[in-house]
Amino acid sequence: GDGDGEPIERYDEALATPAVDGDIEDMALFAGQSVGLTDNVRPAGALLEELVAETIETLSGLPAARHG
Repeated sequence: GDGDGEPIERYDEALATPAVDGDIEDMALFAGQSVGLTDNVRPAGALLEELVAETIETLSGLPAARHG
């Protein structure tokens, strides 16, 4: 329940898990090395549309699943 986890200090490197207790907004922000690969920022809706279109294209190229 609330209040029974380990405390999180502001900008602590602890990961947000059920075992910690504190304000997640004050936790460290891990972006990783992949953030350097970002070359544009797009609206989430446009990204989802592209992902769905690519998924449909990929799945349409696979053999149909056989049930039975």
